[in-house]
Amino acid sequence: MLLFLPAYSTEFNPIEHTCASLKRYIKRFRHKFDSVIETIEYTFLNIGCFYGA
Repeated sequence: MLLFLPAYSTEFNPIEHTCASLKRYIKRFRHKFDSVIETIEYTFLNIGCFYGA
């Protein structure tokens, strides 16, 4: 039996939403840090705060 997959949609892929959120936060906080690496570290360490966890 051959099953066809539906067309790819970013709306139904949760990782796309997560990556978009990460990019948004990195852009928001990049002016506070000297490097992009520091900004990314800050974002990952505080991601629970951003989502209200």
